[in-house]
Amino acid sequence: MSKLFQVLVIDPPWTFSDKLSMDNTPRGANANYSTMTIEELKSLPIKSISDPNGAILALWTPSSLLQEGLDLMKVYGFRQTQTYIWVKTKIDPLEKVKSQVKKLMKDAWKIKDPKWNLKDYIGGISDCLDGFDIRNVLSFYLGHLFRQTHEICLIGINSTKIYKRLENRSQRSVSFCENMEHSKKPEALQDSLEFMFPQAEKIEIFARRQRKGWICLGNEIDGKDIRDALKTLI
Repeated sequence: MSKLFQVLVIDPPWTFSDKLSMDNTPRGANANYSTMTIEELKSLPIKSISDPNGAILALWTPSSLLQEGLDLMKVYGFRQTQTYIWVKTKIDPLEKVKSQVKKLMKDAWKIKDPKWNLKDYIGGISDCLDGFDIRNVLSFYLGHLFRQTHEICLIGINSTKIYKRLENRSQRSVSFCENMEHSKKPEALQDSLEFMFPQAEKIEIFARRQRKGWICLGNEIDGKDIRDALKTLI
């Protein structure tokens, strides 16, 4: 009998025809890891390991392959209900503001003006923040038209019974995390799912590392083909 999961996170190694590059360095998926075709992804036995009494699927899907993502989710037995968005930020998005505040503090210390007080200091910090533009926190990535600054994760369910397991309703559908190495995703999504479904059986497929409380499968963990790894659960 298959091991069943109520929370599934999948980050497929999508195949792209795109050969985008920057500074003579290949940036496409094919240049960074082994990919799978949509038909190969459809053949994975995800439906067999999803709890029919209620499961949620978080499927990372590139903007250029949204229809393929929706088709894949349907094959897996899920109905798309929401999206989760990762907004890619710079490594130090507040670098300029912090630099201005540090200079303000340094100058105030040098002056040692007896008339200078906390109110003046707070006013100076306020001036620094007035010039802050939230758009400046965004990273600068590739794209033929708009520069891609976010990643989309399709959220779907296979039964409304999954709502009975929901224990935390405060998690947001958007996260702001720094841009990392190619295709690597932040942990914010998994963090939220743990708050929402603390008692659920959780699995991450095409994972790059182990995570406590989750079954994590991926060839970067054990070198196994994902199809062979999934067979051990069925």
